[in-house]
Amino acid sequence: MKVENININLVKPDKNQPRKKFVGIDLLSDSIKEKGVLCPLTVRKEKDHFIIIDGGRRYKAAIEARIEELPCIVRETKDYVDEQLITDLHKQKLSFSELFVAFEKLISEGYSMPKIMKSLSISRSAVNLYMRTSKLNKKSKEFIRNNKLSLEQVRGLVIREKIIDEDRVVEEIVEKNPCGDSIRKTIEKYQDFEVLSNTLLSKVYVVNKAISEFESEMDIRKIVGHSLSISKRDTLKSELGYLIDKIDSLIKRLQ
Repeated sequence: MKVENININLVKPDKNQPRKKFVGIDLLSDSIKEKGVLCPLTVRKEKDHFIIIDGGRRYKAAIEARIEELPCIVRETKDYVDEQLITDLHKQKLSFSELFVAFEKLISEGYSMPKIMKSLSISRSAVNLYMRTSKLNKKSKEFIRNNKLSLEQVRGLVIREKIIDEDRVVEEIVEKNPCGDSIRKTIEKYQDFEVLSNTLLSKVYVVNKAISEFESEMDIRKIVGHSLSISKRDTLKSELGYLIDKIDSLIKRLQ
């Protein structure tokens, strides 16, 4: 491929570039000052300037090094979004927030689910998670784009039904940065009482049924329906007591 030297003022970063964080710019800038840009950038022509497909880190470092021209390979491609993603994924794994931004971009470009799975190298279940995440409100998605909500926290949000005040719950999550079971407890405070109580009552029924039907020690994690590994009848009784106490606390909230 032909390499062209292009004035750096004509080269622009792509505002939709999936990767938002570049590391080691200072070291790369020092190297460029000494030896120049050894690896050409990949760009596409847009009107009177060029948009970077691959080489955002080199571009930032070259600006710091005050380089006047950049070696570039000009690509004539309509599928530049897909090419950017594949290039970034080959270099380094994208973060959750970067993948979400990329997912939104691919959806807006009309990509099918199979093509999104291929472009982002993610599973169908991951695509489903991003689909549900895209249905969160504006504030929640802005927090995700700014890397203020973790994958674990977002997963907790999207699996909970009928959150009464999404703005308040995401603000509390961002402020307190809960993890593990603390995420569930934070979100439950903002869930619709009927949904939450019905979920707990169904667990009470299942656990109670397990106690009555199983005498010997065994793992009934699948029957109980959550991640606790329960192997003894006494532990089941303890779990049942916890669920009933939880329902009692919900009732007190309404009084």
